[in-house]
Amino acid sequence: MSAAERDVAARVARLAATEPQTPDSAVFDAGMARLKAAVVALRAAEPKGAVPVAAIHPRLAFLCRLVRRQGGEWTPARVGRAYTAGGYDAPKSTTHKADLKSLHRMGVLDRREQPGRTHYVPSRQTTPGGTR
Repeated sequence: MSAAERDVAARVARLAATEPQTPDSAVFDAGMARLKAAVVALRAAEPKGAVPVAAIHPRLAFLCRLVRRQGGEWTPARVGRAYTAGGYDAPKSTTHKADLKSLHRMGVLDRREQPGRTHYVPSRQTTPGGTR
């Protein structure tokens, strides 16, 4: 295990230790374990893509790689959990929203709006099998 992986594991363990044990804590623990595994995998190999990940802020680069790897719907809450698991100090939801908007402007994410809910999904142009 590399130093970066040990650091991520320690941060996740500290976060999990501070959470009160509730019926939902098992769900939280499972989610944090999945995020930790994703962080370790992302740091091991950077996928190829349309956006030059190294040219953007490290936090955005991390989010970009995570979006490409995990797919699915991305909300500010999910971004916040990913940043916490990845060891990034970005606790405000306004930062999470701004980062999602930045990736949307770069073409990495597509914005989806529903009544009372906005989320982002990976763009078909930047995912494996896409057009770029």
